[in-house]
Amino acid sequence: MSINMVQGQSIIMEKSEYDFSKVIIGLGWDIREPKKSAIPSLFGDFFRAKEESYDYDLDTFALLLNEKGKIPDLPNDVIYYGNLKSKDSSIEHCGDNLTGQGVGDDEQI
Repeated sequence: MSINMVQGQSIIMEKSEYDFSKVIIGLGWDIREPKKSAIPSLFGDFFRAKEESYDYDLDTFALLLNEKGKIPDLPNDVIYYGNLKSKDSSIEHCGDNLTGQGVGDDEQI
C-alpha cells in the first residue's frame, strides 16, 4: 500500500488495520525551477529582476520511544542521516540526499 501526501495533510494509521511488520517512510521532492525575468534586456540589468532560486533539503528521522513516550538512549535512539541504523538493525536510514534529484523517494527510513 502506498500513500501520497501533500503539505498539511495528516493521516492516522491504526495498528488494528495495518500490518506494521515492515514499513518504509519515504520523502520525494523536486526543486522548483528559478523564475526568469520578464523584463527584456533593452534597459540593461538595472531593471532586470534577479533570478529566484530555491534550495530544499528534506530530512527523514525516527525517534525510538519507550512506553512513557521518552527517548531512552540519546543519541542512539534517533535514526537519521548521522546515525543510519538502530542498535538492533530493525530501523535503517538510506542516507542523506541534499538535492532531491532522481526519481521516486529521495530519502527513506
